[in-house]
Amino acid sequence: MIFQDSCLFLGFPLDSKEFELYLNNEKGKLLYSLFVDVDGPYLKKVSVKGTPYLGKYLPKSIDSPKLKLTEANIYSILSKIYPDYPFKKTPLRLLALFSEQET
Repeated sequence: MIFQDSCLFLGFPLDSKEFELYLNNEKGKLLYSLFVDVDGPYLKKVSVKGTPYLGKYLPKSIDSPKLKLTEANIYSILSKIYPDYPFKKTPLRLLALFSEQET
């Protein structure tokens, strides 16, 4: 039997050339490595239809105040990675992610 497992992800789209160039320099790589990881409490990276996103997985049920707090936390961490980038000019995207699993 195959079923789809789903989750929500709140993320910032990494579709800016400026941000991409910054992540390729030494300082950008170092800060990215400190705040983006698989098992840590900070940001995760996912890719949807060829667009990478930095953000956080959300619980299946989340209220508005918790969602706003998570949004503020994501923007705060992004500004630590690249302090001079105007992140808040680009809204975060709420993504529904699906994966097929066999049982």
